[in-house]
Amino acid sequence: MLAVREMRVPKPHTHRSKQYLEYIRTMRCLVCQRSGQAHHVGGPESGRGYAHKGSDYRTIPLCYEHHYELHDDGRETFCIRYGLDLNLRMIKLMEDRIVELEAKLAKPKLGRPKKGGGNGSNATK
Repeated sequence: MLAVREMRVPKPHTHRSKQYLEYIRTMRCLVCQRSGQAHHVGGPESGRGYAHKGSDYRTIPLCYEHHYELHDDGRETFCIRYGLDLNLRMIKLMEDRIVELEAKLAKPKLGRPKKGGGNGSNATK
């Protein structure tokens, strides 16, 4: 008879990014447009459940009031009340950030010409 080995599932890695959190904090609350703070969107799809802070990339901007309203009332009630799909909003924010960063990378860098540049001739008269 073959022995069955226990297969261990690795814990999901929680990604941290101060830069992305700063980006989210520059945005306005999704509900009222006041100054926002980063709310970590948890849940079963995050791989950690609702009780654990998820990846910094799974965040949305909410003002202080709406952030704690979501925590107090629960995600489902909050989303129904304001007609929000937090996962779709989170994905849209990530897409917007990627497009923004790609545009920055695609811009040619302006600077001085390389030494010996110009007409390409180094000959002296």
